[in-house]
Amino acid sequence: MGLRQKYENGLPLLRVEPVGPEHSSKVSDALGAEEREAIALAQIVHADLLLIDDSDGRFEARRLGLRVTGTLVVLRVARRSKSPRHELLCR
Repeated sequence: MGLRQKYENGLPLLRVEPVGPEHSSKVSDALGAEEREAIALAQIVHADLLLIDDSDGRFEARRLGLRVTGTLVVLRVARRSKSPRHELLCR
């Protein structure tokens, strides 16, 4: 089911998940707590894509094998297509 269908069906697109220190401690200490937790959560849930703007965070996420994008890419895609599409974001 695509993002548009999920939205139209009333399914939540976002959720808040706590990340314990046992997971975030596996990510570089050079990053802030927020970036470490975002990367750890992406690993835990086997995320298809991590939205992260911090350049050091993107580098660390890629080093750990995650696919990443930033806010500007999402905004560019949204402007061009009038709705963000997952396959466009994953280029």
